[in-house]
Formats: sequence, structure tokens, C-alpha cells
Amino acid sequence: ASYGQGMDVTSQCPHCQADNEHTVDLRIVLDNIPPAKHYDGPIELKGLKFELKSQTFSDLNSNSLIQFEQQKLMAAISNSDLSEEDKLKQFEISFAKLTDLNIGSLVSCIKSISTDDGVVVTDQNLIREFLVNTSRETYDAIRDMIFETVSLNAMEPITINCHECSKSYKVNLEFNQSNFFE
Repeated sequence: ASYGQGMDVTSQCPHCQADNEHTVDLRIVLDNIPPAKHYDGPIELKGLKFELKSQTFSDLNSNSLIQFEQQKLMAAISNSDLSEEDKLKQFEISFAKLTDLNIGSLVSCIKSISTDDGVVVTDQNLIREFLVNTSRETYDAIRDMIFETVSLNAMEPITINCHECSKSYKVNLEFNQSNFFE
């Protein structure tokens, strides 16, 4: 939890597997975040131009939900207490949710899609429909473009020294609501 300028971070040392707790000074972290990087213009793909936008905090939380759903899907499939039929049902339910969340995540990063003849689509429902109905190849190319954009603005991991073995290692910081409040 955070009650001011520090945020508690718990991690496991990859060298000795000791659990470590540190308080990170958020002023230093925030002072070292570089300005956001953006593409200078639309990205062209198969005669379409995609104008991308940065993810909002809400979008980032949605991505955390996607990761949680993926973990839940794997846990449900590997649960030995379920029959094969129940495993299949759980997989289908989780996979449908996961697909919807993934598409929603991509939609939230697309500001507009333009055609060569000047048609500009900004309606999120139409962009979603396009993603649902496009080819796998096109969908994957759009997803990769968006991931590349997101990675341009990824926060660098912080270096932590282990209390047990004194070796240093990197830890990713997540600015997620659940990290700030108990």
C-alpha cells in the first residue's frame, strides 16, 4: 500500500529465492519516466491507415484483467478435479471472455482507421466489428503494431538488492490501483 511518497514492493530474488520487501520512492521513479513516445503518423497496412493512441489507466487495468483471465484459464484446464467435459466447458467460457477482452484492448488503442478514398472510421463499435471480422493475418499485424507502440512507453524495471544474498535483480513496477490501497 502507498500512503505518500513510497510504495511497498514485494519480490522474490531469482538468485536465492528469498522474499524481499522494499519501499520504492515514487518521486524518483516518476522523475525518471521519459516523455511518452508516439508514432509520428498513421501506420499503413493493406490499404488502410491506422491512427493509434496511448492506453489510458483504464486500458492498462483491462490488460491486467486479460492476464488474470489467462491465468484462470490455465488453472481451470489443469484442475484435475474436473471431468474432461467440464474442462472443455471452462475452456470455452474463459476463451470467449479472453477473446472479447483482447479485442477490446486493441479497440481502445485505435483512434481511427482510414481508407485510401478518404473514409475515416472513429466509431469504436465499427472498429471492433472490423477486428472481429478481419483475417487472422491482419488481426495479428494490428496487434503487433499496437504492442510495439505500447512497448515504446514501457517503464524500465527497477533494480533491487536482495536482503539475503546481496545480489541485485530487476523488478517491474506496476501502477495498479490494488498496489496503492489495502
